[in-house]
Amino acid sequence: MEQALGRLICDDAFRDEFYARPEGALQKLGFQLSRVELTSLRNVDRDLVELLARRLDDRVRRATSTMP
Repeated sequence: MEQALGRLICDDAFRDEFYARPEGALQKLGFQLSRVELTSLRNVDRDLVELLARRLDDRVRRATSTMP
């Protein structure tokens, strides 16, 4: 769960895929979460995750060129 949340914050491409296809994005990277964990991640407000991601130093995140 913690690794998936970290990836959600630090990896723009994963975040885009997760919000489009949560289960597929997690499976693609080998994350095996319980239903409770998956529901918890799905309920994290995307705008808040985006805000946090933009505030991180670019050296610790995987930013895409489409990010403002």
